[in-house]
Amino acid sequence: MNHLSDDRIRLQKYMSECGVASRRKSEELIAKGAVKVNGTVAKIGDSVDPKRDIITLNGKKIENKTVAKYIMLHKPRGFVTTMSDELGRRCVASLVEDVGERVYPIGRLDRNSEGLLLLTNDGEFANAVMHPSKHVAKVYRVTIRPDISDEQIAAMSDGMMIDGRMTAPAQVTVLESYPELIAREDRDIAASVKETLEKKGIVFRMNAKVQSVNRVEDKAIVTFADSQTNEVFVLEADAVLLATGRRPNTKDLNLEVAGVEVDVRGAIIVDEYLKTTNPNIRAVGDVKGGLQFTYISLDDYRIVREDLFGDKERRTGDRNPVSYSVFIDPPLSRVGLNEEEARRQNRDIIVKKLPVMAIPRAKTLGETDGLLKAIIDKNTGKILGCVLFAPDSGEVINTVAVAMKTGQDYTFLRDFIFTHPSMSEALNDLFS
Repeated sequence: MNHLSDDRIRLQKYMSECGVASRRKSEELIAKGAVKVNGTVAKIGDSVDPKRDIITLNGKKIENKTVAKYIMLHKPRGFVTTMSDELGRRCVASLVEDVGERVYPIGRLDRNSEGLLLLTNDGEFANAVMHPSKHVAKVYRVTIRPDISDEQIAAMSDGMMIDGRMTAPAQVTVLESYPELIAREDRDIAASVKETLEKKGIVFRMNAKVQSVNRVEDKAIVTFADSQTNEVFVLEADAVLLATGRRPNTKDLNLEVAGVEVDVRGAIIVDEYLKTTNPNIRAVGDVKGGLQFTYISLDDYRIVREDLFGDKERRTGDRNPVSYSVFIDPPLSRVGLNEEEARRQNRDIIVKKLPVMAIPRAKTLGETDGLLKAIIDKNTGKILGCVLFAPDSGEVINTVAVAMKTGQDYTFLRDFIFTHPSMSEALNDLFS
């Protein structure tokens, strides 16, 4: 196993080339101790020289007796680009059963796509075609309905920076169980968010009820149904991000023994000084529910500190309004009431809006998508709330929060002198 040779390859790769199993399955066989090299049990990560080393599986010698095969296949629609499928769907493997050798696809075409698909048993050739370092371009002809805009085409042509390197473009599909996107925001803000993200190539599927997530080889197979039509869809993905919300992690704390009560969601019940139903115990951070942000936990500490060692003047009710940001691109930031909430409270309000494309700084940044919106009490002139879907909104929203906290009239921001060009100066126009 320790021979020095230029011909050494990974054991699992050699097993795959010999037709024993896929690389992943070969790794499983190695991990089980079923594979030996020169009489010694192999380990994951071992390399071998096929010309010198004797490799066995369950005592039977593994040899590469295959003849290199290269197949150009016109893949029809309705076939998945895998050699097997646990969901029982038709695979391209059924189209090459008469080849006589175990071949596998070079790259893939989506189930509903058709076109040229290369298959081979030559690992070196497959690597030369597929590996990103080889920079082999693939050309696709795509028919879409309705027509796509130039901006959307440009967005799909862009990659993203990770660790200082530009990646290849990725398609993101969001499966939302509700009929509306970000239901807690006003519909004009939600529409702006959706339109902006769609320009970046993100696909939204509303009313999507996920039924299962399964792993098939190196892909995730997500099955979901449209809750309105009951139609079932299958989505192939390289990765799946689950965003299902959060609950306070209090289940196994045995709080009832300490006399600490929780609400229906498991959040610890506290008063304005963060005392639990046991006055000798405080609860801070996410375990008490409410806004689950780092800066809220920091303020929790301030309240407890002042209650124990200070003048006891800090309370949870004193910190409103609290702003927050959702760091999509551009960030979505908010403080106070939105328009729908204000109208449900029967407030007499003034609604101010400003498109991001009207902001000089946004033009210099080349980021002109988004919308700014402010809600003002018509009788008092006080700012009731503000939503900023714009570049640098995570910073600008703090200025609005300070104005609200200090009880400033909306004209304070309308007439304030901001630096130019900056995103903050957009507040002059928003509140004008």
